[in-house]
Amino acid sequence: VTRLDDVLEKDLTKINERFKDWAVRLSKESLNRALERADVKATKVDYLVAATCTGYVCPGLTSYIIESRS
Repeated sequence: VTRLDDVLEKDLTKINERFKDWAVRLSKESLNRALERADVKATKVDYLVAATCTGYVCPGLTSYIIESRS
């Protein structure tokens, strides 16, 4: 649930943390669905790219997605 305070947040650290949390969560769900539909195990994936135009996370979002699957 998004609160108005979240939308109006000005603290960049908090904004980036929220982005990282939600981007990883949503990406992981999407990746799991795609792998399931394609009947492919995650261990068969050699390369993962995540592109976004919102937020700045270092290391990149792809690292967090891969880590969350471990």
